[in-house]
Amino acid sequence: MILYTMEQLVPEDHFLRELEAALDMSFVYDQVAHLYSERGRRSIDPVILVKMLLLGYFYGIESERKLEKEVQVNVAFRWYLGLSFEDRVPDHSTISQNRRRRFGETNLYQVLFDEVVRQCIALGLVDGKRVLMDSTHIKANADNDKSERVMLMEGPDEYWRKLEAAAIVAEGERKEKKAGREPGEDSCISTRIETKSTTDPDCGLLKRTGKPGGFHYLLHQSADSKYGIITDVHVTAGNVPDHMVCVDRIKAQMERYDLPIEEVGGDAGYDYIRVHAELAQMGIAVYTPDRDQKDTVKKETFTYRDFRFDRDTNTYLCPAGQRLSVMFYQRRHDNIARIYRCSVSVCQACALREKCLTASNRCRTLSRTMNVEYMDNNHLLIGSDRYREIQMQRRVLCEGNHATLKREHCLRRAGKRGTRNVTEQCLLAATALDIKKMIKYRRLPLAMEGWAVIRLLACEHFAA
Repeated sequence: MILYTMEQLVPEDHFLRELEAALDMSFVYDQVAHLYSERGRRSIDPVILVKMLLLGYFYGIESERKLEKEVQVNVAFRWYLGLSFEDRVPDHSTISQNRRRRFGETNLYQVLFDEVVRQCIALGLVDGKRVLMDSTHIKANADNDKSERVMLMEGPDEYWRKLEAAAIVAEGERKEKKAGREPGEDSCISTRIETKSTTDPDCGLLKRTGKPGGFHYLLHQSADSKYGIITDVHVTAGNVPDHMVCVDRIKAQMERYDLPIEEVGGDAGYDYIRVHAELAQMGIAVYTPDRDQKDTVKKETFTYRDFRFDRDTNTYLCPAGQRLSVMFYQRRHDNIARIYRCSVSVCQACALREKCLTASNRCRTLSRTMNVEYMDNNHLLIGSDRYREIQMQRRVLCEGNHATLKREHCLRRAGKRGTRNVTEQCLLAATALDIKKMIKYRRLPLAMEGWAVIRLLACEHFAA
């Protein structure tokens, strides 16, 4: 007979020992207290159930049946859960039923994620001044062949209403060209046909260049630029554009963690007027590539870049020196544009009309979207040293986080159906990655910032 204690069998430098010392899970009791009765048979400790779920995401164990078997034979797992050799491991059905029926209607996983982020802030691992944003697709647990076409109606949102109110003031309640509608009317309500899955109606059909087709979810993720700690997780259908959720996610982080965000870095998917305008009004600079950047080769005819905008007079000056004035405004999908036009007599008498007009146009017309000046100001940052630094950080940290989550933390595909369940999966995966970063980087000198950290992370990412 050989006598060993569990403490002796678990190495002193084991990751789970560091995890137990770094993360206090006692807050779980307060979050789930209302879900348990004081009478009846004693329930399984909820902390054990949450820890078992985390173990699955730490070690990439996607199946709860397999997780149960791993805990049975792994001494370190038993030590972390507080189970002795004689204690029975919770059954896989107990884990799934508690996850679905007891914890599923709570915000327990969001609270767990927030607690880890706050600990990272307290340790100095999150700066909060620069946030990097990106999204990644997650294959939905749905059959691509089982779908239906449905009609959806879209109405004006708060941003659109603000634009329309500004247009009313600026244009003196000028009537819209189409149908003579007043600016205050909700005439922007539109309908569209969308392909929906009959297996999982919450997912969306992904149609992006370079991305796989079919039904997917999108994980919209924000990371702090200091050590790449994930600070926000948001899940939408696969057909939701990145820019539609950007501003709300920035506001959510500022409110939840009181982050002093000053800069936001993203790819071309965030280069929309709405993002630039709303964040600029919050005092946040946006660093994105120019989504509409065209070939710089000179064309035979004049483009809108050949016209100079005069802010003082709210007119465009053409290459011939003539002014284009506002004629009317026009509603578009998610914005309002002012239409500038020169008189027909001036254009017909111009010596440059062959390079400016097409055969079907008698005068030159330009459109200028409201709030476009915010995007133009941020585009001036493209090519600067700060822009290149932020874009490098985004590629290493955001895309590196996505790759790690898919490779090691159970995000290769959606294991469940429905936005709530996929959000739970993404939150637990992001929590596991944040905890690993917290344990790893708190050993490093906290003064190691900027390019030194980026080089270290880049070397690790590309080496993997």
